[in-house]
Amino acid sequence: MLDIKKIRSDFDSVAEKLATRGVAKEKLEELHTLDIKRRELIVKSEELKARRNAVSDEIAQVKRAKGDASAQIAAMQKVSAEVKEIDAELAEIETQLNNIIVMLPNIPNPLDPIGPDEESNEEQRRWGETPKFDFEPKAHWDLGEDLDILDWERGGKVTGSRFLFYKGAGARL
Repeated sequence: MLDIKKIRSDFDSVAEKLATRGVAKEKLEELHTLDIKRRELIVKSEELKARRNAVSDEIAQVKRAKGDASAQIAAMQKVSAEVKEIDAELAEIETQLNNIIVMLPNIPNPLDPIGPDEESNEEQRRWGETPKFDFEPKAHWDLGEDLDILDWERGGKVTGSRFLFYKGAGARL
């Protein structure tokens, strides 16, 4: 997951790099706007909480002196209600922000080729020789069933599709 600080500090560069991975700049601009609003709401909330704490101390002093603090209490109730509204809005914005940021891909390596799919990749090097068989090689899932070490059917029943159980030598492996 990308760090919001990286996006915030180097927005244009991140947007350019993510465009090569199919991310629209509008999505990043939406993220940036939500981040700005989130930071403003945090500041506003913290200021109101600090004010509420300071006035609460004043109310305590007035009550110790047997004075009337009902006006200050009423004002702080309004402040507390405003803080709750801001915190609720802040939670909603953070949810939207997280929904966007978790869907963003990583920034690609500058050495990686840019292309629409894996067919655009270039082979850089090969190591060793590709083995040649005088028979048709089987996929690992077929070998596992033939060796009776994988159980796709039971795994699918218990956990859902595309899961398997290892059994016998497969479990010990």
